[in-house]
Amino acid sequence: PARTDWISATAAAAIRDSMLRLRRVHAWLTLLSPPGMRPPYTFAIRRARDRAVVTDNVLIGGERYGLSLQPRSSVASAASPRYVYVFSIDSYGRSVLVYPVNTGSVENRIAVPLTDMQLGKAELFRTVEPYGVDTYFLLTSEEALPNPSIFNFDGVKTLEVRGETPLEQLLIGIGDPTRGMRVIPTPPEWSIERIAFESMPGSVQ
Repeated sequence: PARTDWISATAAAAIRDSMLRLRRVHAWLTLLSPPGMRPPYTFAIRRARDRAVVTDNVLIGGERYGLSLQPRSSVASAASPRYVYVFSIDSYGRSVLVYPVNTGSVENRIAVPLTDMQLGKAELFRTVEPYGVDTYFLLTSEEALPNPSIFNFDGVKTLEVRGETPLEQLLIGIGDPTRGMRVIPTPPEWSIERIAFESMPGSVQ
């Protein structure tokens, strides 16, 4: 967030909680893929009504959107399939899983497409308040996440869940000040990339 709500200087617990929440958002925004783990595809947001790719990084209030995968020309089409997850963090620090919709790991194991490929339904989400800078993340992994709902958290505070795999343990611990005290096994091959969009009020044409 560009700025948080005002908090009384005497509310130490509230200040600490807000700092930890901001720490988690910052950690997600600066998280890098392991060295050499470039995903075989990238992603784009499309307007549902005309399937046009959003190229100006602006999302209009009330508009409905979908997602698509686009192969990287530098990556061979023979690359192994990966599990694909897309989530967003809005300007208030709230995170929502956008794809897969049912928080399972069945339809989201995807081979590298030869051309642009639609992810799920043409309409996956609608732009609503709060408006501001929203960041969309594409996470890919050779291993499925048993609990993709870890990407749903309100105000940057995650659900109290325990990771079932090394990668889930790593992702749940992002921004955790005690993370360095815990030993996490090396996760399988995975990657993450992000694109920032500005959401703003407007009328749908």
